[in-house]
Amino acid sequence: MIKVFQDLHDMLKEDGIWLILDWEKVESEMGPPLDHRISSGDLDRQLQSSGFHTIIGHLHPSVYYIVVRKNIR
Repeated sequence: MIKVFQDLHDMLKEDGIWLILDWEKVESEMGPPLDHRISSGDLDRQLQSSGFHTIIGHLHPSVYYIVVRKNIR
């Protein structure tokens, strides 16, 4: 997945921003199975190692968002 993020970093404009909304990797009554989820912490680390600046928030204990901004390398 890191290769995909590196490619997105290269394609995104310098002031580019995007939003990720996903299910936290915790048991919940709704949403995909746990083995189809990625935790906000794991995703955040992958994004940052690909050159992005991130801001994480939670809409619910089982739903998170990450605001992703391009860092200039």
